[in-house]
Amino acid sequence: MIYIIGMGMGSKQLRTLEVQEALEKADIIIGAQRLLDSLEEELCQRRIAEYRAAEIVEILKGTAFMDAAILFSGDVTFYSGAKELRDALLESKMVIEQPLRVLPGISSVSYMCSRVGVPLQDLDIYSAHGQDCDIVSAVMRGRVCFFITGGKIKTSDLCQQLVDAGLGDLIVAVGEHLSYEYQMIRTMKALEAASRDADSLGVMVVWPPSSVKRGLPGYADEAFIRGNVPMTKRLIRANVVCLLNPGQEDVCWDVGAGTGSVSVELAMHGKRVYAIEMKPEAVKLLQQNKEQFRAYNMQIVEGEAPEALSSLEAPQVVFIGGSNGRIPEILDVLPEQNVRVCVTAVTLETLEEARVAMERRGFAPQVTQVAVTETRLVGNYHMLDSQNPVFIIYGER
Repeated sequence: MIYIIGMGMGSKQLRTLEVQEALEKADIIIGAQRLLDSLEEELCQRRIAEYRAAEIVEILKGTAFMDAAILFSGDVTFYSGAKELRDALLESKMVIEQPLRVLPGISSVSYMCSRVGVPLQDLDIYSAHGQDCDIVSAVMRGRVCFFITGGKIKTSDLCQQLVDAGLGDLIVAVGEHLSYEYQMIRTMKALEAASRDADSLGVMVVWPPSSVKRGLPGYADEAFIRGNVPMTKRLIRANVVCLLNPGQEDVCWDVGAGTGSVSVELAMHGKRVYAIEMKPEAVKLLQQNKEQFRAYNMQIVEGEAPEALSSLEAPQVVFIGGSNGRIPEILDVLPEQNVRVCVTAVTLETLEEARVAMERRGFAPQVTQVAVTETRLVGNYHMLDSQNPVFIIYGER
């Protein structure tokens, strides 16, 4: 029998009885050195320090055994190298001769959340173990978040991202050396956690800002701080955002962002938004509205497009509300595929420029003309008050 075993958090008290019985039966034990070091003296002494799937398979092929125990930390069903090993064993056909059993352990998620009182069903879970992790985008989704760290990224690094975005007051709970005698679980503000000398293997719970409210697009025009800068108004904005349909993992550009009304709406739905604007007065309004709506995943880029776009990460969603007559050049810097673009125009010249430029670049543009008429009170009467028609040109490739 080959056992793939989840050893839980590390201490013997957190092993399941099923795991303990498998360890006592095993006549060979394989795992990372720190897991082997945690075993009792009376267990099998034929121990091999190895955690890589291909190497473990070769060891098992060249070794006679009745019961082999391969150890992994935590729960083998949750962000574990056990998946790679299981696939390698199945591919090697070893399981035809040696039955395979996977024994789960107690994960860092369930252990940590039991200590800080967070139900698992309330969590969004992210791994920053050896990979990039955008914590600001995660907490902007309005749910309690759980982060697993490791390698070069520590909990302090993630908290520094929060501080840089203006979220230093967020409450976080950091856990290190879980289940051991020297275990550390502390609740603090992100600002304090960012300055800690954090352990390379840690977990963290982050409670989202209370101001984050995600819903259908269409914030009231009056909610935005206004100046002498054009703004895409509510009903046009709602149409634009619905057409672009930003997903949680989408990077968005708002070119010619103006007051930032579209940037704010995109921030509530997308992963990250770059608001590009060249006018100093508009840049000031962008910052004010970013703070007003707590759009922490919105980054303001001061400059003129397309030059200001060259250093930005590739978008999946692009809104062009102001182009300074350079729509073709802006379209030329967009990715060759997997990008959705929306342009608004109030003149026939801009409409035709956008339509032709998008068509020539493979966006198959669709044109919609929206005319909005609202009412305003004049004395005791409700008068119709029409806005200028707006053309919305949408395309994707």
